[in-house]
Amino acid sequence: MSLQRLCIPVVLAGCAFLPAVFAVSALLSLDLSIEETTITAGDSVIVNIAVENRGTFSKVATNPVITVQMPPGSGEFASADCVTASQATLVCEMAEIGMGETVNISITAVLNEIGHHKVSAELVADDLPGAIRSDAEIVTVLSQDEDLDPVDLAVNITVNGGSAIHQQGTGTITAVVRNSHPANTAYFPVVELQLPPALEFYSGDFCTATDETILCKVPTLSPQAEAKLYIALAGKSVVEGAVVNVFADSTQEDLQVDDNNAELVFDVVMQEILCGASNPLCLGGSDSEGTGDSDESDDNLSVIDSAEPVLSAGNNAESSGGGLFSGWLFCFFLCLYGMLKGNRYRA
Repeated sequence: MSLQRLCIPVVLAGCAFLPAVFAVSALLSLDLSIEETTITAGDSVIVNIAVENRGTFSKVATNPVITVQMPPGSGEFASADCVTASQATLVCEMAEIGMGETVNISITAVLNEIGHHKVSAELVADDLPGAIRSDAEIVTVLSQDEDLDPVDLAVNITVNGGSAIHQQGTGTITAVVRNSHPANTAYFPVVELQLPPALEFYSGDFCTATDETILCKVPTLSPQAEAKLYIALAGKSVVEGAVVNVFADSTQEDLQVDDNNAELVFDVVMQEILCGASNPLCLGGSDSEGTGDSDESDDNLSVIDSAEPVLSAGNNAESSGGGLFSGWLFCFFLCLYGMLKGNRYRA
């Protein structure tokens, strides 16, 4: 069969299928920002949200809904686009967002509780396969003439899923911070981690990294309350006995500092490899009898890295669809070229 005859049904099928691909090619982005990220308790804050439709072929995003979660103790909400659904939750409904359009939403609220807080927004729409999310941080502080009561912080740290992290993989550690004081609240606790050269920071909510130091802000801790921080680390080099030091601190006086430090010792190991006959990473290959003789099949060859990346949402998020478009477009133009070339030779 000639290329021209073969391409005709392929092109027709592609033309019939491409509209369905375009139909899911909506691309919405969600961005949340706060105009002033440090305020005095009792003052108001302005939260700005932008949703943009970057979809293709005039795709319209229908029934988009944004749910905004404000910090505890928020009140006096004011917004032309959102309604209050509960004590600190607002819902913003829109009819549709056309291709290339951006919808801007503004929310004003009064924050009454001091501490590290998070404002989050979640977007859903008829054309999205799932929700997308965007977060931002705000800090509310006391006025200058007020003092905070002392607290009693403690911290410990563990590795999730075992005692090792794979080289060139990621693993998650959990730092648990507790305010053991029976009556006073810890408003501005932070956790600092010191990493060995074999590890580097990968991700973590409200954590920043500088060289081998990670600083994470902890939500306000009521008396006898605790918070868990999940921090993903990446293995850089193989080492035994890697040590991560963690320290909990606060702007408030700590009545007992002996339990503010902890350390975690574990190994950074090579990726586990199941050897096949032609695997160059296996010395001499491998077989069931352990003789090193080669086998003709590589079906059992695979590389195992059980550490899954842990991702955190940042200030900007987006969701997309239509991943098959580029492959069908390539096929379409290839077949079109074949038909034009066939016509040229026939002429």
